[in-house]
Amino acid sequence: SRHKLGQAADIVVPPHRGLRALTSFEVLRRILALGLPFDQCVAYVPERGGHLHTGVHDGPLRKQLLQAPAAGGYLRWTP
Repeated sequence: SRHKLGQAADIVVPPHRGLRALTSFEVLRRILALGLPFDQCVAYVPERGGHLHTGVHDGPLRKQLLQAPAAGGYLRWTP
């Protein structure tokens, strides 16, 4: 797991100071808008945790975008 290597993290943005929580897809769109580097991002729907998994590594970055739908599995995601 890239988590154990310090090369992956799961991101959750909870509500704060009267603002609502951000969905995993909203966080992913912000990462893309900022041009932040990543190898893989997986946006999980609330039924599967609602978090955004993101990972990096030392090699070339694939910029892979996936979604984890409620039905299970993973699908390619296009913004």
